[in-house]
Amino acid sequence: MSPSLVRDEELLWVLESVEPALTREVAAELPVDQNSAYVRLRSLARRGYVDGELQTARETQPYLWRLTDRGRDRVAQSGLPPAAETDFAAHFAGRTARIDETAVLDALAVHGTDEWVPSTTLYEALPFSKAGIRKKLHALRASGLVALDDERGQTHYWRLTEAGRARLADEDRLDDS
Repeated sequence: MSPSLVRDEELLWVLESVEPALTREVAAELPVDQNSAYVRLRSLARRGYVDGELQTARETQPYLWRLTDRGRDRVAQSGLPPAAETDFAAHFAGRTARIDETAVLDALAVHGTDEWVPSTTLYEALPFSKAGIRKKLHALRASGLVALDDERGQTHYWRLTEAGRARLADEDRLDDS
């Protein structure tokens, strides 16, 4: 079974408790690395749930994040307990920042077992950093679970191999028992 990932509502909930906050301050409360927290916060900003203010004119400097009214509404409707009364370490116990191979295989399988899927589609489908997803894809390729069609130019295309399909089938059997 794939590990339980941090839902958008939970990330917003944590941000609400520490805002205004730098990316590293939000990540410190979650079972995700700073880069993954940044990617998720940028995604939430594009959808209008948070605002990120660059702290200096240099693009590599940290953002200071705040919830928008839309983000506050989403937290209020989430059913999560008050953050001030919650031990985040206990709440997120058992969660992981590591990208589970089954999550990547599942993301590929959604597009069909014989379809070539561009990396960009996987970046959008998985709540992890591009670098982390790339690293996991290459590890899955080395273990024979996915194939890479690297003759299409700059964009990499991936698909499940027979071994990858068998791994997913094994995972499904474990989930059913």
